[in-house]
Amino acid sequence: MKKLLSIIVLGLLLSGNAYAKVISLSCIFQNAYDGGSLMKPTNDMYAYISDDTEISLDYDNESINGLETPVWNENKIIGELNRTLKGGIKLNTTLTLNRNTGKLKQEITGKYGTTTINFKCSKAKKKF
Repeated sequence: MKKLLSIIVLGLLLSGNAYAKVISLSCIFQNAYDGGSLMKPTNDMYAYISDDTEISLDYDNESINGLETPVWNENKIIGELNRTLKGGIKLNTTLTLNRNTGKLKQEITGKYGTTTINFKCSKAKKKF
């Protein structure tokens, strides 16, 4: 009886990660702004940034796509990534998810200004 009880207890302890709360969101591209001006499909960068995307929300670690989140509250989630590319080019990327409307704003700030990409997100559906 003790063996059976210990097996059940160990099984419950080891299965804790099976209930981690991670939600996937499918995000559909809406529009993009470069330096405050609406980016047109004829822009060279438009093809690279106009793809739909998927993001993940990890409720246990309070992270969006694995990014550090200085803001995680009932209304919005903000994730930040600061990096330096080859040649010393600094890029700051901020993801802001409005939890009420499902709108995702991605802002990429570099030496030459800010590019803003807007998405409309909803819960991703399983395909299999």
